Amino acid sequence: TGGVPQSVRDGERLNSASHFGPDPYGCLDASLVRKRAARNPFHSSPGYPKACPELAALFDYCSKALFPGALPWDDRGAHAIGWATYSY
Repeated sequence: TGGVPQSVRDGERLNSASHFGPDPYGCLDASLVRKRAARNPFHSSPGYPKACPELAALFDYCSKALFPGALPWDDRGAHAIGWATYSY
């Protein structure tokens, strides 16, 4: 845990992570939707879907279920959308 005090980890779990359990993409719970909208209040940037069109489907996805599409960082995604596969 890299020297992070237990109280900080507990606070993050209670005040942040726990909200995403029932709403993993932060698009169904009203408080999470407001937080997302507040990140770009003046629409001063084009937003992630336009800045990274390869991930637009992921950014537009809203469900309690995990994203079913291909992602560039998994084997399925790398082959499905033509990205290079990296080994770590």
